[in-house]
Amino acid sequence: IPSSSPYTLILLAPPGKDLYIRDNYCSYTAKTNCYWTPLDLLVQSGILRDQFSTEVLDCLALGLDRRQAIDTIRKKKPTVILALTGMVSWKEDEEFFRQLLQRSQGRRPALFVMGDVALTAGRELMHQWEFLDGCLLDYTSRSLADYLSAGTGPSKDLLLRGKEESSNQSAPDPEEVSAKYFRYPVPDHRAFPLSRYRHPLVRSGRFATVISSLGCNMGCSFCVDSLIPLRLRQTENLYEELVYLRTLGIRELYFYDPMFTSSKHRISEVCDVLEPMGFSWFCNAHVRMLDEETIRKMKAAGCHTVMVGFESGNDSTLQKYKGGRVSTSASRDAARLLKKAGISTLGYFMLGLPGETEKDILNTIDFSLALSIDYASFNIYSPVAGTSLAAESLSGTQGATGDLWKQMDRTTGSGTMEGEPGQSARDQLRRLAYRRFYLRPSCMLRQLASKRSPGSLLKMTSDFARLARVNMTSRRGNTS
Repeated sequence: IPSSSPYTLILLAPPGKDLYIRDNYCSYTAKTNCYWTPLDLLVQSGILRDQFSTEVLDCLALGLDRRQAIDTIRKKKPTVILALTGMVSWKEDEEFFRQLLQRSQGRRPALFVMGDVALTAGRELMHQWEFLDGCLLDYTSRSLADYLSAGTGPSKDLLLRGKEESSNQSAPDPEEVSAKYFRYPVPDHRAFPLSRYRHPLVRSGRFATVISSLGCNMGCSFCVDSLIPLRLRQTENLYEELVYLRTLGIRELYFYDPMFTSSKHRISEVCDVLEPMGFSWFCNAHVRMLDEETIRKMKAAGCHTVMVGFESGNDSTLQKYKGGRVSTSASRDAARLLKKAGISTLGYFMLGLPGETEKDILNTIDFSLALSIDYASFNIYSPVAGTSLAAESLSGTQGATGDLWKQMDRTTGSGTMEGEPGQSARDQLRRLAYRRFYLRPSCMLRQLASKRSPGSLLKMTSDFARLARVNMTSRRGNTS
């Protein structure tokens, strides 16, 4: 909706040599043909559109290369660009942004970025990129809108060029936000190319990405979400967005919360909103919350798949890095209950955490097969700036951010510490894990039996082809 503001904004997902996931503080190469509405840009679309003229340019969804993206942006002549970047692609993004700003006609647009690298190393990023005007650290915040409309200064959510030292770039105080709820205007889903987004877990037609919470309360030492204290979205605010999505003909939802199952009360509260609305949906869940009653509640509300961080088949590893919040026994119970309820399960597994041996990794692979889950995602540990494990892993080196100024990618294993013993071996074990899991006759037959149309079969074939290329074959060079 055009406004009287002098600013015109482009919400930008930059082009890339590969399919990068870099929203919601994540940063990795997509394992299959999955790419959804970039959540950071989506939420800001609702916040900004009431005051500014905004457009969305998702270069990855539209298949635009660098030249096409620059030409498109030049024609639109924005005054402000709010873009995503991530540790997986920041070098590539830097080159793109330099070329874009150098080729701008007249006054160049102001450039602000969001993403994991902005959250964890925003000041360093601004020193690296002298052309960068600011970093938005919380994508649910109005800080950028207030700065553009009223000239407010930096805040805990917004770093500004030349004013970095006046701001407080750090994760929010847990005591300050732990009891707080948040809300934001209904995002402008129609501004995004919804028909271009895809996810292997989607079961019918177009889908929308939504959240009911932000951050996580489980404190895993290797995860960036441990830096973001859990906050819950007001249920009436979520309901407003769901009603809007129904008017768009959306019937499938991806709840992109890092921890959708933050508490049993919260699960019940959200499921009560969802059940009468007729959506089918999938989400992230935690082993501790998946008891039989909760699973029945989720199933009745339309949940068809959950993604669970089982992480390891070694209780000693789980005790060390998950703080005893998960055990192999609890993982088996959760997987069994989900299967009993008819809910599909995708398990996340982390390979090569500090101190793990090849035997430990092989135990985890065997454990993934024994769980009888439907899908598995195997990731190689890469230090994430700001986490306690990264600080421990990098102690005695250049520092937690100095050694992380390279493209980190937990999917391919690229960007882990150069010369680190066992890096190549862990990558080969990850590829072995994918082959052992997905090339089992039982797994392949189960996947084929679940496809009920030629279109879904074709989609599965395409997804599997990328999965095999990125994760099963021998790596030749850096895929990112």
